[in-house]
Amino acid sequence: MTDFLKEITTILSDRFGAPNDLLSSQTHLREDINLSDIEISEIVSVITQKFSLTLPQDLDVKSLQTVDDLANLVENYSQEL
Repeated sequence: MTDFLKEITTILSDRFGAPNDLLSSQTHLREDINLSDIEISEIVSVITQKFSLTLPQDLDVKSLQTVDDLANLVENYSQEL
């Protein structure tokens, strides 16, 4: 697990109460840990600040299905990598 994937799972656990034993790159945000689109938007906001991301204006949170999708956001849009 990459460092940023670990940080994303920590955010999901700490802020949204997702059980650590359920969190992996393939964990589904809605089906497995019951997050709403609003909560996923909050997560995107947190990781945007944490990883200094510049995301496209038209990013659709409904396209974010798994923890790996969040990690890919960091990988694809981070200014630090």
